[in-house]
Order: sequence, then structure tokens, then C-alpha cells
Amino acid sequence: MNSRLLIHRFNRCLRSAFSTNTKSRVAPTMALLNGNIWTGNKEHPHAQAIACVDDMITHVGSNSDVLSLLDTHKDSQTQILDAQGKFVIPGFIDSHIHFIMGGQRLSSVQLSDAQTRNEFIQRIKDFAAVQPRGKWILGGEWDHTLWPQEERELPTRAWIDKVTPDNPVWINRKEGHMFLANTLALQQAGYADFSTIPDVEGGTVVRDGNGQPTGLFKDNAMNIVYSCVPQATQDEDDQAIEAATQYCFENGVTSIHHLTEPPSRNRACVGDDISTFESAHKRGRLKIRAYVAVPIENWEILRNRLALPGAWRGDKMLRIGAVKGYVDGSLGSHTAWFFDPYVDTPNYAGETVNSESDLYRWIKGIDAAGMQVFIHAIGDRANHIALNIYERVQRENGRKDRRWRIEHAQHVASADFHRFRELGVIASVQPYHAIDDGRWAESILGTQRCKNAYAFRSFQNAGVHMAFGSDWFVAPPVPLLGIHAAVVRQTLPTGNDNKLNNVFVPEQCVSVQQALYSYTLGAAYSVHEEGIKGSIAVGKLADFAILDHDLFTVRKEFIEHVKVEKTVLGGKLVYEGQPHQRVVHCGIGTCYTCS
Repeated sequence: MNSRLLIHRFNRCLRSAFSTNTKSRVAPTMALLNGNIWTGNKEHPHAQAIACVDDMITHVGSNSDVLSLLDTHKDSQTQILDAQGKFVIPGFIDSHIHFIMGGQRLSSVQLSDAQTRNEFIQRIKDFAAVQPRGKWILGGEWDHTLWPQEERELPTRAWIDKVTPDNPVWINRKEGHMFLANTLALQQAGYADFSTIPDVEGGTVVRDGNGQPTGLFKDNAMNIVYSCVPQATQDEDDQAIEAATQYCFENGVTSIHHLTEPPSRNRACVGDDISTFESAHKRGRLKIRAYVAVPIENWEILRNRLALPGAWRGDKMLRIGAVKGYVDGSLGSHTAWFFDPYVDTPNYAGETVNSESDLYRWIKGIDAAGMQVFIHAIGDRANHIALNIYERVQRENGRKDRRWRIEHAQHVASADFHRFRELGVIASVQPYHAIDDGRWAESILGTQRCKNAYAFRSFQNAGVHMAFGSDWFVAPPVPLLGIHAAVVRQTLPTGNDNKLNNVFVPEQCVSVQQALYSYTLGAAYSVHEEGIKGSIAVGKLADFAILDHDLFTVRKEFIEHVKVEKTVLGGKLVYEGQPHQRVVHCGIGTCYTCS
């Protein structure tokens, strides 16, 4: 049975379970009153109150409607949430997240805001000083573009060897497509003579003038060291999932689309992340809704598993059935694949991670097996090739409601926007990248090419479905920051300069309505779940969040300061924040920002 048919039957069962008679004779387990509710439904976009029975929404309407229902069940133990006129929205869905790695990174060395080379080294030194001997130092997410111009070079193992003599180091640049290893890590990878470290197709071993590895590895070359990084224990995985879940709840996220890294980059085999989520779910430790996509390289393992009689594809908390692959690398690592060369490397236009022939063969087989395909493509040529493969497979396998996705879709040729729509390909994009990369993208791509960079309005104008996400651990899993980025596109401060920077390609801004939709119903649509989540409606899962400001009336530049006050998942309160200090004026009244 394919995943679309499974979800269709699941949605039908949920709707039939809440007939009019059922709603009238079952006491609500939770009711929200006095809300300024944006439902996400075009037909009925606004409401005041919600009633839930267990994990499902049974009523959406006015206060009087729900109060009347409560009057008929006066002896019930209904939990009442008084929204006090605050803005209520469907629970956010993060459509692109590396959930376990994100949770692990919360307790790793923090380098993302290091402002200088010396601060980068000092933070690693301080972190290593409190680690057990032999423990790997992972994570980091450094960003050398924040450093002063005269220091803006890529780090090497020579920088950190003296401060990490007892700990292997394997830390990544923020986008995760370039890692730095210290000498001890290379030795533990099995290399006594570093000159024997081989070059790798689809990746780069960065070398100095003498041909010796500097410690930097890009894309497929990262597998050289990844293979010897110890796997996490079950307790460590549980801790990572718990920390990541709490972080998401604090930001109104109730569902995630977890994209597993390739086997050699994260775990020993393709099924490990599925097993990790399944184990947590069976033991009652999975508290957030998750859809898990596995790496494309070993897709047959998932196909064979799902082909078994009675194979489990998921439930309301956990689903499987998607596969993720790569065309190219990343912009920050100069491995995104373009038609034209980079401005600062005129003889180089990026590279592929997987060959076009391999991707075609894999995608055709995955599609025939009824699984969903997510393809990572950053550069305009990478996106073009991904669309070509999708078009060919659709022609050969026949038309159906696939909901193929291209992850990131950051730089798209003008002629290719309409192809997304014609092929039914969803643009799974991460708005925060636009205001981060927008600080320096023009310097390596040029002004003209940047006009189609992070082109959310162009996708909207072409009638392309969009799903918004964060790409955490690369960027914060904070949808309100993503909405602000999509609506305003004000680039982040650079280095020690905290002044507001430029608006990056302002013609690509979208409305608050479009951004909210893409983080809710649009994200649900991207995985065939619009019948059970993504909007506040009868028969859907009771997942919603209460914000301290109405996103439609607050000044756009203050959206990033709006806070989540409460998060509800499955009709249960899973997060309740502390009152926020009043500090600035938002244009409509007293604004709450970070304390």
C-alpha cells in the first residue's frame, strides 16, 4: 500500500470518528476560549474558541458555541485555556530539520557566534578542558564570515592541535557541508601518513601548498573521518530527542520532518534513525510528531522493509516512507553547483555529490516503490538537474500525486520556476538562510544571479507549493524568525556590527499570510498530511500555539520579537512560557521581547 493511500484512509477514519452525534455527547477534554484564532482555513479563517476530545479537535467557533457545549457537560473535567485575546495558530511544522543532531548540538561546543579567529580557538580550548580524555568534540557550527576581514580565512588543524591534544575534534561549518578535523581525529581515522589520505569524488580534501591535508573536508570527503566517529548510545539519543523536543515546543513547533544524514555521515546504516525514533516512540519518549526521511544511498533497505506483510508505516506520532538525496553541496562551502562559475573562483562552478545517472536510477526505483522523494539542490544547475530527473521519471512511471520535494531550492534559473508547478514539485525552503547567506551571497554570485536567490515570491507567483522549515542544526528551529525572514528579509548583523543590515532582494518578500501558511498547512500538504494537521478544523489533530501578538497587526520588523506563550499537542499543554518583559514599542501597543 503506498503512503498516499495510507494517509487518505487514516484521514477518513479520523473524520468519521467525529460525527455530529459524537461531538455532542462526548465531553471535551480541553477547551480554548477568548482566542484570536487564525485557523488556516480559507473558508473560515477566524474563530474564538476550540474544543478537543483527547487529541482531536471537535469544535471550532465562537465562545458561545463552546460554552454551550461545556454547559451540557458541567460535571466534566475539561481543561480550560483562556487565551485572553491572544493570537492562536495551528502548531508550526518544521519541514526540514536534522532533529537528533540538533539535540546533540545543544550540549556541544558553541562556535556559531564566535567573532574572531582567537575566540574560535579559545572556545574550543575551554570546551576541551572539561571533556574526558578521548571524548570526541563534535558540532560547533562555526561561521568564518563573521570574523574581521583580515582574519576571514578557513581554519586548519594547526589552529587547534595545541589546545586539543587529548580529544579528537570533528567540527562543522554552520551549513554542515564542510568539517574540520584535528590531527588526532585523522590519526584515529587510520592515517599515520596524511599524504595517503585520498581525494574523493563528489567531495574535497582541502590541502596546503605542500599537498598535505589542512584538516578541512567537504561533502563526500567528510566520510573519511565520519566513519570513525563513535555512534551515540540509546541514552544519548534519548537525551538529544528530549532536548530537541523541548526546544521545538518552546517555539510552537508540534511536527517535524526529520531528514537523516547519509549513513557514513551520521550512523552505521540507513535504518538507524528510524530505529531510534521507533524505539523512543515505543518507550513513550517521543513527544513530538515526526516524519522520518532516510538517505537515498540505501533506499532498497526501506523498500524491502515496507514490502513485508503488515509492514508498519506509522501513526499519528511517527511516520516513515520518505527518502532524501543530494545533487550538490552548499553555498558557504562553494560546493553548490551552478551553470556559471563563482565570482571569486572564476574557473569553478561547484560540484555534484551524486551523479545524475545514480540519482535517476535511485529515484525511479523509489517512485515505483511508492515512497516519497526529497532532493537537496542549492545551485541553479543542481535544481535544473533535479527537475530533469523528476520529469523523466514522471514520464516513464506515469502521473500520480507524488508530492516530490526539492530541499532548499535556493538558486533557481528563471525558466525553471514554472517547471516546479508543472511537475508538482514542492519547494521545501528555509527562509532564515536568506537573511544569513544574504550578508555575503552577492560577493560570490554577483547581483544578477542573486535576484533568483531564495526566491519565495517567484515561487508563489508561479503557483508553486512551498513548505517552510529551519534546517536546524544549521539554523534555529524558530518559525517566528523564519516568518520574519520571509516577510522582511533583513540580513543578520555581520561580526561585531549589530546595526541593521540590508534587505536582501526585497522583491522576493512574501506576505505574513503566505509565510504562516507555508509553516502550517503548506508543510502538511508537502507530506500528504493536510487532512489531519496544518490548520485548526474539526477532525484534525489538536495541535496549536498561542502567541503574545497578532502577526497580522504587529509591525513586520517586530515579528522576530513575538513570543510563543503556550504550545498544545494532541489536546495537551506541552509548553507554557514565562511572562516576557515589556521593553520596546511595536507600533500597536506594548511589545514583549526577550527578557
